[in-house]
Amino acid sequence: MKLMAFRNFLTSMLLGVLVISVPVVFPTEEPLSVTLIQPNGGETLAALKVFEIQWTTSATGGNIGLQYSLDSGKTWTDIAYFPNPASKGGEKGAYVWLVPPVKSDHGRIRVIWSPKWGESVWDVSDGDFAIQKIELAFPDVPLDYWAFQEISALTEAGVISGYPDGAFRPDNPVSRAEFAKMVLLSFGLSPIKPERATFPDVPPEHWAFGYVEAAVKAGLVKGYPDGAFKPDGEITKAEMITVLVRSLGWVIILPSSPTFSDCSPEDWYYRYIETASGNGLIPLDVPQIVRTDSSGALLFDPALPATRAQTAFFLLHAKEIKKP
Repeated sequence: MKLMAFRNFLTSMLLGVLVISVPVVFPTEEPLSVTLIQPNGGETLAALKVFEIQWTTSATGGNIGLQYSLDSGKTWTDIAYFPNPASKGGEKGAYVWLVPPVKSDHGRIRVIWSPKWGESVWDVSDGDFAIQKIELAFPDVPLDYWAFQEISALTEAGVISGYPDGAFRPDNPVSRAEFAKMVLLSFGLSPIKPERATFPDVPPEHWAFGYVEAAVKAGLVKGYPDGAFKPDGEITKAEMITVLVRSLGWVIILPSSPTFSDCSPEDWYYRYIETASGNGLIPLDVPQIVRTDSSGALLFDPALPATRAQTAFFLLHAKEIKKP
């Protein structure tokens, strides 16, 4: 339940944006009505794509609730709840919804107006839709895989790809050269090929030469004190988080009490992991990212190699955070 709550919260933060935002006021005494503009019946939505739900309400104040059902209204799943954004009666509101990764021949969306949280519904309007069947990009990344959305989104964007046999192998480690390419493309940058190589172990004939050079120029990656880049070395979770924190330009957070029991203030990566955690890049309730020991203490495992799935997770959410 914590994982689902986090994913719903994360989706709401990254992809759910209100078009209108005003301070909450008390409901009017006028007759209340809600009209769903979109969907207005019969739309076909694409799984894992965004769809803008639109509505109007005749009153200001109160709260708006958005829900969807895939069983003809027998059960409803929350999309979002928030203060009614209308500053006057009849004003349109909108919310960008990430369509769930399912197939449905018929579904319903409804918008609810209520006076206060937890009180009875005053008015409801609903519209129907269908969700297109989603084609799996990789046979080893099914719909219920924990990082399915992140892997699918970055694959479609051309940031990551599978192996020649069609598999993705989400649990495989990521090399430093592979990560240089991924982070470069994730932030919309292009490879460059200077006349002279920055690192002796990444010469111009190396497959990742252009990606590494561009990532270094952009300040995304760095070499080791001995001047090498070690392109075939496995990038650790700590190293990956450090790159992303630097690229996002966050103010460094240095709490006196560590969030993770295996990341102490004496560790070189402590400040970066705490900064990433403090800014929401490291979720505390996703067990594939953070785990707990027998005493209940949180562990990040900073020295472990980052997997391809973890890399996709961090890159997508860092990319969304970096958007202006």
